[in-house]
Order: sequence, then C-alpha cells, then structure tokens
Amino acid sequence: MKKNLIIIISIIIIIFLGFIFLGSDSSLEEKVESKIKAFKDSNTLGKIEISNPTFKSKGLESDPYEISAKKGIQIDADIELYEVKGKFINQNNEEFFIEADKGFYSDKTKLIKLEGNILLADSLGTVTQANNALMDLNTKMIKLFDKVISTRNESKIESNFSLIDDENKTITYSGNVNVVIKNN
Repeated sequence: MKKNLIIIISIIIIIFLGFIFLGSDSSLEEKVESKIKAFKDSNTLGKIEISNPTFKSKGLESDPYEISAKKGIQIDADIELYEVKGKFINQNNEEFFIEADKGFYSDKTKLIKLEGNILLADSLGTVTQANNALMDLNTKMIKLFDKVISTRNESKIESNFSLIDDENKTITYSGNVNVVIKNN
C-alpha cells in the first residue's frame, strides 16, 4: 500500500512538473512571439511598401518626366525606390533616360537621390555612368558623383564630379578630369 501511494504521489508530482514545464515554455514562447511582433511593428512604423511605383510631372509649365521603380517604400512624404528607371524631356524636346539600383524621391522638394550603377543616356548617344547622383527637378540640374564616366562614340571623359545644367545648357566636369577625344 505504501508502495502504491509513493507511486501515485510520484506520478502526480511528475504530472504537476510537466504542467509547470509546458506552461512556462508556452509563456516563454508567447513572450518571444510578442517581442518579435513588437520589433516588426516598430521597424515598419510609418512605412508602406509599393509595387511598381510611377511618378509623372504635373502641370503644363514643367518639363515632362516619368520615374518608375520595381519596388518602393514610402516613409512619410519620401519614397525609397529600388531598380529605378526614368525618362525626361527637356524644353528642346530632347529625351534622356536614367537607371539606378536605388533612389530616394521627394515629391515635396522634387529631389531625386540615386545610388549604385547609375546610367544616364541622352538622345545624342552620350552615356554617362556614376555611383551617386542628385537630381533637382525644380532647377533642372543633375549632380553626378564618384567615378563619373561619359562616353560618346569613342570619346570618353572621366571625372570625380559632373554637373549637368539643363536650364543653361552646360555640362561641367571637375576633380581629376581625364579626357580622350577621338574623331571619326
């Protein structure tokens, strides 16, 4: 009888410990899940993901442009863009195209900051590459930074910085400029 009582008490203790152990695991699991959810919520606070965002110029007085991306993340009024492509038409109806890995677009300031593998091509056949760029749609200026290389036919200009001013129809290269011109 004593032996049976010890076995029953032992079984009750094991069951009791099992409930405590399983109960603490589930509460620990709930705490971890709660912390993960809180982290995700704080990380995405104010951010909205957009598939294939496209922005176009507004109004009759502005030069036409269209900017699109594979993906965008809206953070307040600005949008972070991935795999950016753009088409711009100036006052002389000349087109130029731009591509970049990443960009930031502000509709309020009309500034576009581009990063990584930037390609700028115009309708005359000039292709310019850079690692960073800042486009101001209000002043119609593009600033290209970091390993700027412009090529047309077999001619090439390399520099650290380039400023394209569409309003004044000028292109300025500065900082360690190397020019190779070949006539065909």
